[in-house]
Amino acid sequence: MLGVTEILPILLIIGVMLFLSEKKILKKAQTGDAFFKKLKEKELIVSKVNERFERIIDQFREIESLKSLKLNAYVLKERGVNAMILPGGNMFFTRDFIRFVAEEKFSDDEIAGVVAHEIAHLANGHAMRKAIRLIRMNRIHIIISTFINLLHPIGRWKIKIMDHVTKIVSELVKLKYSRQEEFEADRYGTLFLSKTSFSNDGLIMALEKSQKIGVQQIDYWMSTHPPWSDRITKLKHYVSDLKPPRI
Repeated sequence: MLGVTEILPILLIIGVMLFLSEKKILKKAQTGDAFFKKLKEKELIVSKVNERFERIIDQFREIESLKSLKLNAYVLKERGVNAMILPGGNMFFTRDFIRFVAEEKFSDDEIAGVVAHEIAHLANGHAMRKAIRLIRMNRIHIIISTFINLLHPIGRWKIKIMDHVTKIVSELVKLKYSRQEEFEADRYGTLFLSKTSFSNDGLIMALEKSQKIGVQQIDYWMSTHPPWSDRITKLKHYVSDLKPPRI
C-alpha cells in the first residue's frame, strides 16, 4: 500500500491536470457533443420524435431569437416521465414521457408548453451550466476513486474509476435546475409560446393536468422543487399581464 508521501504528489498532479482541463470542460459543455456521442454509443437514443412533436417544435424553430439554435428532438431509452435538453440543442423525451402524454391526452398546447420550457433552459444558458456542474462532479469522483484505489489497490476496497460520461443519462436527467432557473424557464417558455400559434397557457395547462394525475407519475421536469402551486401562480400572473423580458 502506498504511503502518504507517495500519494500526495500523485493527487497534486491529478488536481493540476483537472484544473488545466477546465477549457476542455467548457468546450464539451457548450456543444453537448460528448454527451450526445455517449448516448449513441450506449444505444440509448431510440429514434427521432414522432411527426406530432416535430410539427410542434417546428414553430419554435421559426422564432427569430431561436433561429441560431439547432433544435433536434429524440426519444430516449430511459425510465421515468422525463424531458431534457443538452447544450447545442438536442432535446430528449423518454419513451415513458411519449406514452404518458398519449395516455393522458395532452393537447398540442400542453406539449408545446413542455417544449417551450426546455428550450428556455437552453436559451438562458441553464443547460450548459448544468452540464458543466455534472462534468465537474464526475471529475471529483475520479479524484476520490483514484485516492481510494491508491490506498487500497486490491480487495474489497477496490473501486472502479467511473468514466465521467458513463452514467451521463440518468445523472443528467436527475440533476435538477435551481428554483430560480426553473422560474426563469417557465417565464421565458411562456414568452416563446406567445410567439407561436399555441396558447400562452400551454405550460400552465400541462402542469395543472399533471398535478391532478398525481406526483407519483411525474419525475424530472415537473418536479416538486419548486412546488407546482408556486410555478402555476407565477405563470398565471405573468400570462395575465404579459410583459416580455428583453431577450
